[in-house]
Amino acid sequence: MFGFLKNKEIKNYAKLIDEKLNEGKEYFLEVLKKKNTIYGNDVENFLKKSGGRLDTLQFPAGKIGDLQSQYQKDMNVWFNYEKLDFFTFILVLGDLPKEFSLQVMGLYNYKGFSLSSFSGENKIRLMTGNPIIPTTRLAKKLNDELSKISNYDNKTGQLYFNSLKR
Repeated sequence: MFGFLKNKEIKNYAKLIDEKLNEGKEYFLEVLKKKNTIYGNDVENFLKKSGGRLDTLQFPAGKIGDLQSQYQKDMNVWFNYEKLDFFTFILVLGDLPKEFSLQVMGLYNYKGFSLSSFSGENKIRLMTGNPIIPTTRLAKKLNDELSKISNYDNKTGQLYFNSLKR
């Protein structure tokens, strides 16, 4: 019975991750197109609209500073969603104003799960199976579930991890 519940949970997580990732990517692509960069209030507005919340360790005051500073670009913006409490979303800003990426990392029972979506690419790179971070069984199952979606690619991440093993 617990296996059935976990499989249903994995399908729900896969659907929510896909929705939130696409919602974020579309929003920030529009912002980048209009403003040629992304500001702190753009991220705060997105989180308010999408139901997300800033990582309290990174932003204890609940406000984002100047995303144009190199320090903040290097720190990126970490946020999460209540319904996806085992996952952290990261808005990677190091290549602004040209591009950004959104990453999702699994925590706890989903440790080792990882994916990246780059603003200039249609494919979403599943990178579960990092040789440095042990991967849980649930992380592998979530990876398999997401790889059923046409624009998710688990081969690119695997090639990268294979190169680390050498």
